[in-house]
Amino acid sequence: MTQHSTLYHRIERDIYRFLLAFVVIALILGILHYLLHDISHQGRYWFNLDKERNIPSWFSGTLFCIFGAVSLVAFYGEHMQRREGHRRFRLPWLWCGVALFGLYLSLDEITILHENILWKEVRLFSDAMGPSWKYLTQWQILFAPFIVAAFICLIVFFSSRFRVSRRARYFAFGGLALWLTALLLEGTRELFKYGGSGWYMVEALIEEELEMTGCIALIGSVALYTLDISVDMSLEGKGQPGVNGRILTRNTWIALIITLCLLVAGGGITYYVAHTQDISGAQVPHLYQKALDMMRSPRR
Repeated sequence: MTQHSTLYHRIERDIYRFLLAFVVIALILGILHYLLHDISHQGRYWFNLDKERNIPSWFSGTLFCIFGAVSLVAFYGEHMQRREGHRRFRLPWLWCGVALFGLYLSLDEITILHENILWKEVRLFSDAMGPSWKYLTQWQILFAPFIVAAFICLIVFFSSRFRVSRRARYFAFGGLALWLTALLLEGTRELFKYGGSGWYMVEALIEEELEMTGCIALIGSVALYTLDISVDMSLEGKGQPGVNGRILTRNTWIALIITLCLLVAGGGITYYVAHTQDISGAQVPHLYQKALDMMRSPRR
């Protein structure tokens, strides 16, 4: 066994160990949520996955930060390969965009930006759009164009980059699929609230576990890809990684079409659930009612 091969397998084992450790921590937090979700100390629910500024949200924010960090490592790996002249990677600086996306999600998770940005204005806008819209998750309405754009960019980019590493591609697409499922669950969370506190507790558990596991899968995809291009692809006989070809290949188009269909289907299901709640006369969300009360109350 060559020195390169030994180094490759050692780093590979370490990557899988870290990923397994992250999954175990996520599962432990899920168990603590199930057992202690309604227990608070000094007004803070430390183990409730549906609350903010607690241990689960800090861990989730850390995962997003690690995703951004390993994306920067991937950029450095491609940049060094270009400098050494072994192969030509197209636009390695695009990894910086992926890194910024991960770092923004980390900041957002820790500081709850998306829940607070224009929270009242979006709910008043929903009221003007129609009676069913108030039952939708409001931040998803505000960020819908950005969510679709982010999924399109990640699908195209990962399909192009991970052509050289099949397992990285599986990890990436698996992680994005978990994120899509988590988005659907969050979009229909009012239905679970209507079913009772027990149903809503389970929904929050599954949704947050999917979000964390999806991020772990994406971390694994980028880390394994970087390992392949930095160590495995430098071995004699491995050949060119092929990232210089067309970005929109047949497989990329297939993945993109499937993703768009899932996004449209998820949006349709979410709206159907909201419309059903409106017809049944379900109680409106708390923040929606608060926004209406603030609008109706006279200014002092």
